[in-house]
Order: sequence, then C-alpha cells, then structure tokens
Amino acid sequence: MIELNRLRTTVKYFQVDGAIIGNGSQDFTKDYKTYSLNINGEAAQLVDIPGIEGKEEYFKDIISRALGKAHLVCYVARESKGLEESTLAKVNDYLRKNVTEVIGIHNIPLQPQKEYEGDNYVKDITEKVSKAAKNNVNIEEKLRCVVKNDLYKNTFGVAVLPGLCALAMNRGVTTFENPMLHQDNEAVCDSLKTLRRQQSSFLSRATEMELLQVSRLADLRNYIIHNCESAPSRIKKAALVRLKSTLESEYIATIRNQKNVIDNFRSQVNQRAGSYISNLEQAAYRIKRNLPSAAQNAVFDFYRIDVLEGIIYPHIERNKKIVDDELEYTMNNHKSDLQVRFQNRVSKAMEEAINDFSARVQSYTDEYVRGMKLDIGNLSMELPSISVDSFNMGTLGNVAFTIGGYVMSGIAIGTAFPVIGNIVGGIVGAVVGVLVSIFSFFESDASKIRKCKKKAADAVEDSARDAWYEMSGKINSHAESLASCLDANIADAKYQIESAIKSYELVQSLEKKMLLITEEIQKNINQIKVA
Repeated sequence: MIELNRLRTTVKYFQVDGAIIGNGSQDFTKDYKTYSLNINGEAAQLVDIPGIEGKEEYFKDIISRALGKAHLVCYVARESKGLEESTLAKVNDYLRKNVTEVIGIHNIPLQPQKEYEGDNYVKDITEKVSKAAKNNVNIEEKLRCVVKNDLYKNTFGVAVLPGLCALAMNRGVTTFENPMLHQDNEAVCDSLKTLRRQQSSFLSRATEMELLQVSRLADLRNYIIHNCESAPSRIKKAALVRLKSTLESEYIATIRNQKNVIDNFRSQVNQRAGSYISNLEQAAYRIKRNLPSAAQNAVFDFYRIDVLEGIIYPHIERNKKIVDDELEYTMNNHKSDLQVRFQNRVSKAMEEAINDFSARVQSYTDEYVRGMKLDIGNLSMELPSISVDSFNMGTLGNVAFTIGGYVMSGIAIGTAFPVIGNIVGGIVGAVVGVLVSIFSFFESDASKIRKCKKKAADAVEDSARDAWYEMSGKINSHAESLASCLDANIADAKYQIESAIKSYELVQSLEKKMLLITEEIQKNINQIKVA
C-alpha cells in the first residue's frame, strides 16, 4: 500500500482523460501537451509529443524542438507491432543530433477480457507479462542501432493498462472522468467507457496492489525519479554534451570543410599565380633581349639597305670607283631622307617588339584574372566569403595601357639616334679611306667594282657598329624600363599567393581554437558526476 500511495502521489499530476488510452482507435497522440510535475520537491515537466509511427508530418518541428530541450527521452513501443525499418529511420533522423539519454518503454498489451490458462489469474498474467518482457531485448537492440554513443540507457517492459486502472482508483471509486462529460467528443467518450469497463473487469479478479505489481510501473517510476533527483548535474552535463556535439557536428565540421575548400583554393592560386609570375618573368627577359636585338638589326639594315645598297653601290657601279666629293655630295643631299628612314626603321622595329611584349603580357594577365575570378566564384563558402577585391585584382587590367605609354612617350626614341650628319661623315670617311689603294691598272671594271663593293661593305658595317654602340645604352635602358613595368604585377600575384595562404591559416587557427574549446568542455563533462 505504501508503494501504491507513492505512485498515486505521482500519477495525480497526470490527467486521466482517456483521450488516447482505451479502445485503440487513435493511432498516435495528436497534440503537444506538457504536464507540470513536482517530484520530491523538484519541479519537472513531462512533454507528450506526437508519435512517429503515424501521420506525424504536421508535427515534425514540434517533435524536433521538444527533443532538443529534453533531458530524458522515453520512446514507447509495442513489441507486438514491432519496430519497422521505416520507423527506425525516423527515430534515427530525429535523434541524429540528439545528446540526451534515451530509454525504451515496451508497452506490453494486457486485456482483462482475455481468457488465461490456469486458475490463478494474478499468477497467470504475471507470467505473461514476464514472458513478454523478454522481448525487451528486441526493441533495445534496434534502438541502440540508431541512438548514438552510450546514450541509450535501459528498456522497461510495462503493462500500462492494468497499472493505470489500479492507480485510477481512490477509496474504491474510479478517478476516470465521467464519459457523459465528453458527449461532444465521441472518441474520448468511448475511450472513457472502455477504460471504466476494463478497470472494473481487472479489479473483479485482482487487487489494486496486485495489478500495480503486475504492471511493473514501479520500476519505471523509480528510474524516472532517480533521473529527476540527479537532474541539476544531469541537465548541466547534457547541456555541455549538447554544446560539444553542436560545436563538433556543425561548427567544427563546417570549419573543416571550409579549410579543405580553402586548401584547394590555395593550391589553385599557388599554381595559377606561380605560372603567371613565371610567364611575366619570361616576358621581361624576352623584352630585354628582343628590344635591343630588334633595334640593332634595324640599324644594320639601314646601313646595308639604305646607305650601302641604296647610295654607295650605285655610286661605285656608275663611277667604277669612289669619287669622294660626289659621294659626300650625294649623302648630304639625302641627309633628311636618311634621317627619316633611319628613325622609321629603328622605331618600327622597336614598336613591333614592344607591341609583341605588350600583347603577351596582356594575354597572360587576362588569362590569370579570368582564372582567379572563376576560382573565387566557385568557392563554396559557409564562412565569410572571399571576394575578388580581397586579392587586389583591380590593378592587373591596365598592363597594355601602361606599356603602350612607353611606346608613345617613354624615352622619346629620337633622342637615342646619332645625329645623321655624323653618320654621313663617318660613312664617307670610312669608305674613302679604305678605297684609295685597292685598284690595279690591269684589273677589269667588274673586278674593280666587286673589290670596291667588298671594301665599302666592310667599312659601312664598321660604321653601323659604331652607330649602334653610340645608341645601344639608351635602347638597353628603355628595355629595362619596360621590363620593370611588370614588377607591380609580379608583386600583386605574390600578394595573392600570400593572401590565400593567410586565408587558410586563419581557418586553421579557428579550427584549433574550436578544438581547444571542445576539449575544455569535455574536461568539464568528465568532472560532472551523475549518480
């Protein structure tokens, strides 16, 4: 009787309204209800949520929120109905992020109207409950498969109906509500009628205490009360476990995923920027080599084509020798024309080399910027996103314009050219000086012309070499200036490599900090002792 009174003291906080228990016409709880309890002076709440074996799709959010706040989850199942794979999948989905202890309650069906073997009714139903309780292991094994870690604590086989019928008696009077109070709700009215009929049938064959013992509700009650008595430390531990689980499953998992994303991005930037830097360095090397080479070739072409072949050779062929006054007169007469041709040849050669350099660099830059924007755009970021601006891409688009400025006004190409009067005088002096003593009285005109042309060609080549030597310093300096235009782009590309590395290091540092936090939480969890 003491145990019966204790259980009555506990159960009086439950509304025995018969809305669900009774004739079994309802498949699952159709509402979200909370019941305030006072267990040994501790305030507690029992939350009854819709089941997950019926049409619970309208209550998914309610179920998830309730499970997220609970400190003990009681999953009620009927062994006769079994736990189907679809039901287990739902349990797994709901408890996927759960860090709360779970117990299974095996509701053993026991109807008073059934015929039982033997003459001892109480002994007979006790044996049937004990036999059915052995099937707890079937429910437990299945639930342990979907409840993670060590959170599944126990399975209780209880015959709820006879225990409820025993508890719903007070001094020989039923505490089930009068069905006539619920005539507007046929289902509740029928359930209460069935409960009263079943209660009467049970109590006609066994006492309240016997029914209570058969039900095994005391075992479940004792576990729940023990759980509530250790609630403060249990709640604190559950909250820490939930926090740690949230950090690991959401924040740290996200950070690690982003770390991998940024690591791949870092590798792409390193490869792309490295290739870009290599291409620019090659372009700088080429312009420092090609620009002087192009200018030198143009100088020698001018001396060979415009001076030697255009003026001196015709003079030799016409006179069969060098007539110094006439040659000097002819050269001076063509001075303005020669000046224009000289500058045009050298300028054109230099501009072609510079334009090729500019086009190459712009192509490299366009490809790099396009690739970088694509890489950044493809980043799947859940952390603060990386933008193109973070990588200082804006300064890379004007390479051709910058280089073009050198073509138009960089060093004023004309200042690099020797004064044409000096060229004319040098050529005439060199040619006349080498041709004075080369002729023999007995040589043919053709031989004289051939020898004269050979000596003239050598002399003109020497003059071309002298002219190039005079202007090569400025041309080389111009080539160096053009190459230095790429220094800023190379520095930007290196900065982008460093930015990608720093982005990775920041996420890596964040991961380490979060791991340290979870380690500290775990230490606190380990220090909490739950009886």
